[in-house]
Amino acid sequence: MSEAHLAPNLAWPLASPSLDEAIEFIRRSLGDVTHVSGPNEIFAQYTDVPDVRATVSFSTDSTRHPNVVLKANRFPFLSATASAHAWVASSAPDSIPEVLGSECSDVGSMILLKAFEGKVVGESSTVPSLLATAKTLAQIQIRCTESCLKVSGLQIVQTADLKAIFAECLANIEANLAAWIDEDGAIAEAMGFSGREVLDRLSPLVPRIETWIEAVEAVGVELSIDHGDCHAGNAVQLEDGRILIFDWENACQSHPFFSAEKLMTSAWGLDVGKAGGPWGYRRDTPTQRTIAEAYLASFNLPTDAAERAFNAAMCLATIKEMHHEMEWARVCGWKDLNPEWTAQLVNRLFEHAAYA
Repeated sequence: MSEAHLAPNLAWPLASPSLDEAIEFIRRSLGDVTHVSGPNEIFAQYTDVPDVRATVSFSTDSTRHPNVVLKANRFPFLSATASAHAWVASSAPDSIPEVLGSECSDVGSMILLKAFEGKVVGESSTVPSLLATAKTLAQIQIRCTESCLKVSGLQIVQTADLKAIFAECLANIEANLAAWIDEDGAIAEAMGFSGREVLDRLSPLVPRIETWIEAVEAVGVELSIDHGDCHAGNAVQLEDGRILIFDWENACQSHPFFSAEKLMTSAWGLDVGKAGGPWGYRRDTPTQRTIAEAYLASFNLPTDAAERAFNAAMCLATIKEMHHEMEWARVCGWKDLNPEWTAQLVNRLFEHAAYA
């Protein structure tokens, strides 16, 4: 039997899976474990029902893997997490943390990773590390496309789907319009204009959706893994210079260019010296241009067509994330589908649209 010992003053953060269930999963994954200690450190935890997930570290007496990181969730919205990690691990094992074990079901998943150390790219705040992250992301996506795996349970979002997705976003805003007309002005500040104008401003973009879809599809890049949250805080640079990209919980099968949108926000933050969320985002800073060029160069596409596709993909990626945030809020039962977060995505959509 495995033994589990909590570190002093550090409680197991989740009701499900229980600590015993987590320990048993570690034992099954490693095979040669008799003793497990932890959690030693809680890297992240979200316990708002039903958004229940955590990332924690453990120590084991395994000679192969004395330190491991467990990512656990019991949130149906993330039920394909293990499938996404397995796909990337089989296609680009040198570019993500080593996956030691995974289990998934309709109610969530558990993933065991080899512990890793390095500098978080978002904390190092250097152009070279962000540039290396963009290149690593592209190489992962190219390898995932070449692997041609059918990933069970992983959502597929076709580029053409974004027209209907945008229509649904507009309908969600209309149904909750009173919440967008906020009294304290936070939503208007995030968008750059009054919440009363949100539908009047967004609706004229509908005819442009087709143009953006055509531009993206014109380059003929096949669907691949779309990270869904690939900002600089989800990448680490190891001592040997390699980049590991982690936190694939929001991944789906979609156009690979969509994943670069969060890197563009990180590049903006680096240029303006703003850490944290991308509120106040602006397009076309020097590092953004460098990141876009390096990312696209990996795909070996005609320059003009690739640039048009990339700029269009940034618009579509922002729409995709707007819908994702609304659906997340719906599943969690959050009032008004979280306009506070969606508002800053509206700002980013208009910034990208100016270049598409």
